[in-house]
Amino acid sequence: MHQIMTREKSFYKELARIALPIALQNLITFGLNMLDTVMIGAVGESELAAVGQANQPFFVFTLFLFGIASGSCILISQYWGKGDKRTIGNVMGFSMTIATSVALLVTAAVMIFPKQIMKIFINDETVANIGVEYLMIVAPSYVLTAISSTYLSLIRATEQVSVPLKINIISLGTNALLNYLFIFGKFGIPAMGVRGAALATVIARLL
Repeated sequence: MHQIMTREKSFYKELARIALPIALQNLITFGLNMLDTVMIGAVGESELAAVGQANQPFFVFTLFLFGIASGSCILISQYWGKGDKRTIGNVMGFSMTIATSVALLVTAAVMIFPKQIMKIFINDETVANIGVEYLMIVAPSYVLTAISSTYLSLIRATEQVSVPLKINIISLGTNALLNYLFIFGKFGIPAMGVRGAALATVIARLL
């Protein structure tokens, strides 16, 4: 009985070591995606609505990335337990190729048809035009997101949970600071509003 309790205690300790950083990382990732919408709300209602709707294509895209990462993580965790690093590399390469390819297609669609895509989510002409400004700047970061989020998700399957957490904390802090500087125009930087929020997002995702 004592051995069982000791074994279970060790299991739950290891589970907490892996699960808690992952949960915190997901929370930070959600906060990073919502940061533009929250901070741009201080600029105006039209800008807030535009950024919120302009982020809808990215939200759909991240659902796809989640599906790719989830399926790949199951395979990688199994091969990690077997010590088969070669197959892990193959799975990671395949996942990265799919994620990046889809990211390129989504980026191209958004940059070629930004107005049409905005019209899917909102009919207001003024809000749609503001959303187009945001989309045209932020769209190239979809590829960056595909690379980083897929890679970080997959290395979590090899029990490296601290690296993604640290990277997401740095990204969130960078995005918040740059949003403050670019949106509102601080320390001599001209106020860029929605375009500033998009630029800050791109830099944070690049980082």
